[in-house]
Amino acid sequence: MSTGSPGPLVLLVHGPELSAAAVQDALARLGAAGLAAEAHALGPRALEEDRAGLEELERALGPRAADAALLGLGRGGTLAFLFACARRVAASVDVEGPVLHPVLSRARPTQPLELALNLEGAFLGLFGADGPVGSEERELLRARLASAARAFELAVVPGGEIVVDPAARGYDEARAGELWRRVLAFLGEALAGEPGPAS
Repeated sequence: MSTGSPGPLVLLVHGPELSAAAVQDALARLGAAGLAAEAHALGPRALEEDRAGLEELERALGPRAADAALLGLGRGGTLAFLFACARRVAASVDVEGPVLHPVLSRARPTQPLELALNLEGAFLGLFGADGPVGSEERELLRARLASAARAFELAVVPGGEIVVDPAARGYDEARAGELWRRVLAFLGEALAGEPGPAS
């Protein structure tokens, strides 16, 4: 699915739990902001294996990656971050995607946070204060990106996990609206070629 807009490309990276209506809403919001958004639902292997996820995103973006942004939700957020650490992109957004795996394995052999020094493009992390990415993990991410002098912004929204799907449990229209306000402002600035402030 895509918006058909001629503006800069944003790839929405999400898992199978996101409803079709939520995907359409996200694409509509991005399109209304003048962005050429496309949605990419992660396959079963990408949901489990980092390498498979990065290969999927590489196929989805191809030569467009350097001028594109990734907007990842949950596991999609983790992969958006990893992809931006492995390949040059204009910007990446991680919404509630952990940057530390609970355990390392063959499927997830490296901690995403360890790759932060390689991050390319502007980065926005959006997390619920009491969501799946805890305060210690968020602070480690902030410290790593700051020490690497990367253009980044981390925003923490009060409450639990940020849910963007109106059909999902825990959805709060005001919190979702705040998320979209921040995401669209960040993408508008990052894709206009202006570096974002470190914070």
